[in-house]
Amino acid sequence: MTDSKALVMAPVNGLVDKSKELQKEILMEKLRSKTSQYKNLTETSKAVRMALLDKRWAVDSADRMILQKCLDSLQHCIKVSSLQSLIERLECLSRQLGLKFVVGTSGVNLFISSDMFYLEILVESSGSVKDVKIHHEGKIEQQSCEELVACISRGDFADFTAQLEGLTAVYQLNAEKKVKCKAFSALQSLEEDLCTMRQLQSFIKDPWAQVHKSPIGFLQR
Repeated sequence: MTDSKALVMAPVNGLVDKSKELQKEILMEKLRSKTSQYKNLTETSKAVRMALLDKRWAVDSADRMILQKCLDSLQHCIKVSSLQSLIERLECLSRQLGLKFVVGTSGVNLFISSDMFYLEILVESSGSVKDVKIHHEGKIEQQSCEELVACISRGDFADFTAQLEGLTAVYQLNAEKKVKCKAFSALQSLEEDLCTMRQLQSFIKDPWAQVHKSPIGFLQR
């Protein structure tokens, strides 16, 4: 009697398992059929950008700001893995900082600029960064910045933004360009003097003593 019950239960369990598998397969098929309807973040970003440029109806400034914030949020979520995604990310950061962004004629040199300086970012066609050069107003020579190259290369755009903010803050003076240029030259001279004095005081290892008990600290004051 027990054997007959076991024989009856086995087919029933098999039918239940097959029914569950069939339900799973139907559910997965429904999901597969809907995946083509969804777009990735890059395509969504482009769609929002096109909506901003659409002139078929008027968009007030408040709506435009909301749309731009949404676009910027999407941009921050997109992984920078190509030249185009790098361009879009740098353009987004420049706009947020009130700086100008321009792609050079060659397509592999990018410019971020203000009225007092500009950055030239040299990139490969793959999107990797070769060099970042800083040119200040009134200066002939350009300065290569390895720190900025490292920021972009490792995808640390928060640090890159902080570096740009610091660079912009140098010129936060309510004055003419000539005065700002002189102020920057004075800061450069001060930096050179501090570096020279630091080398002369290299025998002092304690940072507190360097600031409070050496000419370096006196000059900083």
